[in-house]
Amino acid sequence: GGGGGGGGGDGGASSAGGTPAAAAALPTEGRAVAPSPLFVVDCREAKERAVSTMPGAVAASSLADEGGDIAVPPGATVIAYCTIGYRSGLFAQSLAARRPDLTVYNLRGSMLAWAHAGGRFVRPDGGETREFHVYGASWDYGPEVGGYTRVW
Repeated sequence: GGGGGGGGGDGGASSAGGTPAAAAALPTEGRAVAPSPLFVVDCREAKERAVSTMPGAVAASSLADEGGDIAVPPGATVIAYCTIGYRSGLFAQSLAARRPDLTVYNLRGSMLAWAHAGGRFVRPDGGETREFHVYGASWDYGPEVGGYTRVW
């Protein structure tokens, strides 16, 4: 299913639990397999990304090509996230429908689940932080343990 995808069918997008690395793991069946390129895509607004992102994430807006499609090579794996999974679910559904050559996931629970699992966040300068943007007071479901600071 589409995780936080907001109703209807999921358009081919899957919902991934756990870490992005685990979601993208490929079976090797006893032989070396080159993994597909992995793109962790932050579907949040710039003001949210200015607080922190998941390590290695790129902004969805930075991947759009001149035609408005996502500029990702065929066969790549895309894992989308936002605060709780709704916006990234919509992004994943749309991308999977437009680009069947990609493997697309919506990270279930997105940043909130990542924080509850003890995940790391990085500031725009690359330094590690425990601060993350939760979109607004109504989405302030971050963990009370682990030293995380939630802002909106």
